[in-house]
Amino acid sequence: MSLSFAEAVFSFFYSASNNAAEAENAACNNSVPAGSLRAPHLLPRLAVHHGVPGAASVLAYDPVQRLLAVGTRDGRIKVFGHDGIEALLCSPAKAACKFLEFVCNSEYMVQVTMFNAIEIWRLNDRQLADSLQWEVNITAFSTVPDTSFLYVGDETGVFSVLELGGGRLNKRPYSVPPYVTMAGLVRQDSSRAPALIGILPQPEAYHSRVLLAYANSILTLWDLHSLRVLATRGGSEMQCTRLSEAGDRLADLLTGRRNVPKPTEEDEEDEQDGEGPEVSCLSWACPFGSVFAVGYSNGEIALWGLPHPPLRTPGPSPSTSCSSLPSLPSLAAAPSGSVQFPISPGGMKALGEEISSQPLVRLQVQGGKGERSPITALRWCADARRAAERGLERGGERVGERGGGRLYVCGGEMPGLPGSVSVVQLGGLEEGMREKAMVKLPWFGPVADVVVAPSTLGSMCASAILVLTFPGQVHLYDEPGMEEHLSARLLSPSPSSHAPAPPEPVSFENPGSAVTTGRLMLAPWGMQASHVLSQLPRVSETRCPSALSHGTKWPVAGGSFGQQPEISPEDGLCLYISGHRNGVTHISDLSTPLIVPLASAPAHLNQGDDQPSYTAVTAVDFCAVSALLVVGHEDGLVELFELSTRRRTLCCQIITERGGYEQATPSECEEGFQMVAQFHQHRAKVRSVALATGVGRLAIGDDNGMVSLVNLDTFTLICYRECHPGAASSPIAATVFAALPVPSSDSSSSSSSSSLSSSLTSTSSFSSSSAAAAAAAPAADAPSARSAGNQRRGSVGAGGGWGRGVDGV
Repeated sequence: MSLSFAEAVFSFFYSASNNAAEAENAACNNSVPAGSLRAPHLLPRLAVHHGVPGAASVLAYDPVQRLLAVGTRDGRIKVFGHDGIEALLCSPAKAACKFLEFVCNSEYMVQVTMFNAIEIWRLNDRQLADSLQWEVNITAFSTVPDTSFLYVGDETGVFSVLELGGGRLNKRPYSVPPYVTMAGLVRQDSSRAPALIGILPQPEAYHSRVLLAYANSILTLWDLHSLRVLATRGGSEMQCTRLSEAGDRLADLLTGRRNVPKPTEEDEEDEQDGEGPEVSCLSWACPFGSVFAVGYSNGEIALWGLPHPPLRTPGPSPSTSCSSLPSLPSLAAAPSGSVQFPISPGGMKALGEEISSQPLVRLQVQGGKGERSPITALRWCADARRAAERGLERGGERVGERGGGRLYVCGGEMPGLPGSVSVVQLGGLEEGMREKAMVKLPWFGPVADVVVAPSTLGSMCASAILVLTFPGQVHLYDEPGMEEHLSARLLSPSPSSHAPAPPEPVSFENPGSAVTTGRLMLAPWGMQASHVLSQLPRVSETRCPSALSHGTKWPVAGGSFGQQPEISPEDGLCLYISGHRNGVTHISDLSTPLIVPLASAPAHLNQGDDQPSYTAVTAVDFCAVSALLVVGHEDGLVELFELSTRRRTLCCQIITERGGYEQATPSECEEGFQMVAQFHQHRAKVRSVALATGVGRLAIGDDNGMVSLVNLDTFTLICYRECHPGAASSPIAATVFAALPVPSSDSSSSSSSSSLSSSLTSTSSFSSSSAAAAAAAPAADAPSARSAGNQRRGSVGAGGGWGRGVDGV
């Protein structure tokens, strides 16, 4: 007996078979052929990842290779280069990222995890080159520019040096405990030493001097080679007095006059009671390393001054200089109560007044009194205009001259206010000008991190500022534009006076392109979709502009595509159809590790009462046989697009809310997706759509539980009804077309209709009467629909082919 196929719509699909034996036989008949299943088929693995992970928490930027790295809270690292170049690194520990930095101008990147593992990643092959487990909690980390050395600080206050050679981490025999840098405040055997919070190599002398910031608010400038403290800043008056006294006693010890007395536990407790606010972050605020900014846990910011480092003179390279660091093996074996450290006599006071608790300036980004959130990040960049005019000559003693530039601040807000980024012009901190010297960046979500993209290698001036907000958003700001805006504000009579507008943020990803729905499918070669998509010109629009508003180059433009795997002719195109919040639908090729955009369907403009707006895409379906795309929107509109390789003039067919039929004004359509029909019968958000172009049908389900069936050959509404009449409405989560075999002879037509109706009642959400109508209507008008479809196909365009497809898609 010959079999024919009748269609049916299944909504919010699938009930199990009542006959277990039939289900078992069906499974046996559909088993995988012997020898065709291989081990790689059963090994799911990540092939493509696109965009910024939602769990992003840390940013890192390499000005030499112009790469951006994003660390996450789940162990992943995403590296971005030129448009379309992305790499995903997955840490085996799956631990949150604590610190992330590039090893400048090399193939390596360093990540410190929350489990205190120091991981070395090799970017060339995206492999983990080495990993070192630290014994205690790491609280500070820094790379040394132009060298392979790394600085590590931990919760015990110890400063250590690591060397990266050939992708392997080696711990150098060089570590500085806190009782050396803070003699008089910390005992050698103390179990309550303050943690080392920040490490900053000093500009102009980054291979020989380093600024150490401790949690007890003490800030120390340490000379790596002479092994002495050059300057101490911060802390309370009591702490500074104790440090000064300890320096005098240390000088006596080194001259052999007497031993350093051991501080008692009571003395240590007194010093902890007299500590200032805890240091949370720090940054240089001067190109020469003579001014630095410190953020505190109470929301305050202080600018501190340091002695100028010596001018650079011809000598050994930074790598050679760091390699000559003295070994200090005696520290670990030093007996309790004695100082076994080669510090120069009078080192604490060799350069004059080197201990100070008074900063140059104190400031707050939020006016008023009361508590404030901690400062979580500080980033500084120099004034490009001043650098060009003065050549960054060393100025006088005023903060504006010694520092200048702009300080980007995260935190410091009043309780209850969302965290944002504030910009402070350091050249305008005089009384009465601070209000004009500060501006806040637009708020896109809780701020996670901020990085500065230098304009050129080694420059303190910036081309852009990159801000990471939750969840996984990166925005760029044109730094020269920010300098122009703040400079004009300082010269204007009042903050409200006319000044150039601040630079607009530029989204690292396409703005407003949040994905709201998606579909993955294969378009084998020989089908209409793969044929048309292979002939269309590649989408010329890039994810990012080539330059920012003031002409500076787009900062993230490094990397290379590398060798991509070839696609076998039988594979076809692996298509990803994504609907977006801004109403646009994109089709991309996922056949390679790079997501290649192929075509886009334009957004629908909703003419609202207030102002026109775009409605989000909520459902999509695509037929590779006929190259038809159906798009459902949040407002209930459904659009039908056809993919074509040529420009045409088309009349869009419109099915109104009551099922009427209209034609829109003819319009010129560019190559690509061309709209051929609109369906307006649904008033709620469209949840699901399904195409069956082999029989010319379209099914639509919405949030109110309504389902409609459309004849695509005649553009008529076959049925529009509630899925569960009389019951509480529930959204239609999915609509699927299926083919059911029934006898095709006339004598058995009555029984076939009966059996079909019964089958639908047990497997679909329709009632038996509505299921019969949905199935019988297409069968009854199929000949005329085919004829009408063939006549209409010429006006729809080349490759319509709706009748050539399979019976169900």
